[in-house]
Amino acid sequence: MELELHLSQAGASVSFIMLVKGGQDESAKVVLEAIETKLPYLYRYLSDEDDGVSEPIITFAVQYIGIMKRCSNLSDTDRAHLQSLLFAVINKLKYDEGYKFGSEGEEEASFMEYRKELKVLFDNIVQIDQDMVLQTAHSLLSTTLASLHTQTFMNVEVAIRVLYMLGGVIVDKQYGVPNSPWQLMMSMMVSSELCNYNHSAVIIQYYETVVRYEKFFTVNSQCIVPLMKSFVGSNGLRSPNKAVRSRLSYLFVRFVKGVKLQISCIAEELLEDLKEIFSNLTLALQTKEYFSGNELIFLYEAAGILVASSIQLPENKAQMMKSLLDPIVTHLKIYFDQMAESANEEVAQNVHFLMSFASRLTKVFTNYQQVKQCGCLECFAEVLPVILHGLEVQRHKELVHSGVRQYLHRMVICLEDELLKYVPMTFSLLLKDCKSQDIQDFVPLLNQLIVKYKLKIFPCLNEFFMPAVQTINRCLSEPYDPLDREEERQHQSLQKCYYLFISSLATNEMTGVISNQGLENVERVLEAVLNGAVNFPDPSVQKICFGIIKKLVDCWAAEGALPGFVEYMYQHIIPACFMAPLKRTFDFNDGHAYLTLNELASVLKVIILKRGNEAVLYLQNCYLPSLKISPHFVIEFLSKLQESESRVLKPYLKVFFSQLRTLHEL
Repeated sequence: MELELHLSQAGASVSFIMLVKGGQDESAKVVLEAIETKLPYLYRYLSDEDDGVSEPIITFAVQYIGIMKRCSNLSDTDRAHLQSLLFAVINKLKYDEGYKFGSEGEEEASFMEYRKELKVLFDNIVQIDQDMVLQTAHSLLSTTLASLHTQTFMNVEVAIRVLYMLGGVIVDKQYGVPNSPWQLMMSMMVSSELCNYNHSAVIIQYYETVVRYEKFFTVNSQCIVPLMKSFVGSNGLRSPNKAVRSRLSYLFVRFVKGVKLQISCIAEELLEDLKEIFSNLTLALQTKEYFSGNELIFLYEAAGILVASSIQLPENKAQMMKSLLDPIVTHLKIYFDQMAESANEEVAQNVHFLMSFASRLTKVFTNYQQVKQCGCLECFAEVLPVILHGLEVQRHKELVHSGVRQYLHRMVICLEDELLKYVPMTFSLLLKDCKSQDIQDFVPLLNQLIVKYKLKIFPCLNEFFMPAVQTINRCLSEPYDPLDREEERQHQSLQKCYYLFISSLATNEMTGVISNQGLENVERVLEAVLNGAVNFPDPSVQKICFGIIKKLVDCWAAEGALPGFVEYMYQHIIPACFMAPLKRTFDFNDGHAYLTLNELASVLKVIILKRGNEAVLYLQNCYLPSLKISPHFVIEFLSKLQESESRVLKPYLKVFFSQLRTLHEL
């Protein structure tokens, strides 16, 4: 009766563990023996053809494995049970004959979810007996490949899938180990005829496994050439099956990235295969039957990697890159002409894709020097004015401008002074008829330009700073419903963009851009930043604002640096440093708020550093007493502020402001 209670109420694994922990070894043994009598039922129902019968048994199987994990020494019987369970899992991982590939419905979706549960069970078995799982996987794969042409696609797919599922702990330990079971299985798979198998599920799983284990090819480079040829062949990227082409477009670029050092000798050949796919770009974009725009993006990225990886001289690489970019430019010009006459959204979508293709070709490069060494500077610079023409397009503006910004982001990385002459025109067009989302998309580009070019774009920023700020303020002043979460989120997101823009100027020695705008405009910017520091609901944004203030104080607090700033600092900046943490919404236990405390303390420290005894006396005799702080705590606060390191000051400030807030709430 007690045994039945353990099994029914707590579950087998929990009961066993509880008894073991309680030192009731005899009772635990009885529970284990009782569980083992149920194992034939476990195998029977887990292996049932009906997944609805099999799925509920997984919980019991996981519980049983939990018991096995606690056994320090597995007996031969235990290992046999574990292997039987593994066979059942592998069998249930197989597709049904009636699985509807290409038109999946609820049943197919349920099976994929069921597979995920089986994967958890498989992983748990691996943790107990890796050697047994490896041997089983090796035997399954070798047997399947030995009679590949007579096997059903379900058997072939599951044999590859099991190899794929070995990733993680097992495989990580076997990279580079000669003749390890995993190495042998990979060699068997790659040297087989699997790449020619006539079923989409097998082909996709084959390439999924190849890409997952691309490290295999770094030490077995002799396998790469035939594999790459199959990748771009009639059963790979040129497959008549759309699902295969779609998935392989992504897998191809992942694999090319992983083995780019090993494919330099065949890069040109592979590039010709891709150019053949790109050859009828108009048809591809219009019909989207062969590759969708998103799939072509992956292939263009792979093409860029192949150009950069080839063994050709820079001038030849430049020609290779130009041969990829020229058709894009030609089609862009055609579509721009069409957009001048028509509001067809599909044309705008194609323009966006073409710009994305050009951007992805550059993704292989991480800096200007790499582009220069590859000889591609002129190629990318020549495309830029054509793409910038998209900023003049008013139909489907969001879609087209998104493509332009994408290319500009890449050009900030790839070009140097070649980009600068286009910056004024870009700013002017991007600020024209701006909406809130347009500004939020524009500011990251603006900040990227500031970080890279700094003083080189000072004249341009000096001209466009106030138009940008006025546009942001106009968008912020538009009425919105604060009870609407999405509208509130959009409003706060725009505010944050504004602060990030000002922060970018402040941290890149560009505060002169702000100070050149006249005292009235400077004050408006300061008010906005102080409002963010005190009132913004996100403490991480408050920290950004206090960081801006610290930089501005450091630049402008010296005598005569900016007329009127010192007075403004005493009247507004110092109070803001106390108002923020005294608000009830400021949570001292929040990690970001804790960092904000440190930032506002840094503002006070810089004020004292810049103004010396004048600032100390103001705090001691004027401001702090106005907060009803006793003279003793005033002296203590100023002492800590001036002498303490950050690690000591932060906990002190937390206590200080907590107590001060309590005092003010009384």
